[in-house]
Amino acid sequence: NVPMDISLIMDILIGKNVPSRIVCSNLRRAISTCVLSLWHRLRFTTEKIHILSCLQEIGVNVDTHTHTAQFQVPQVSNFEMMSENLDSKTLNDFYSSRIETIYNYG
Repeated sequence: NVPMDISLIMDILIGKNVPSRIVCSNLRRAISTCVLSLWHRLRFTTEKIHILSCLQEIGVNVDTHTHTAQFQVPQVSNFEMMSENLDSKTLNDFYSSRIETIYNYG
């Protein structure tokens, strides 16, 4: 076991010389958070975000259910599409080409 210090954790987060894979649940809010929070890293690489349905939160509330079908990529949210701070075309392109859904079982 290698002890994890803050510099190693930061290197992993920014993708600096540390092999890693970005994974996320299939809930659209989780995907949005993942894309936006790691945008600085993702915009300079060709890395993909791997959607794993096994990471989906379980509950009775409406926000714990996905409308994305098996192996499908979710659409960018209306809020993100309408935001003045985000480039909707870039987000759409990212979602369609850099989100891997082979492990998204809906």
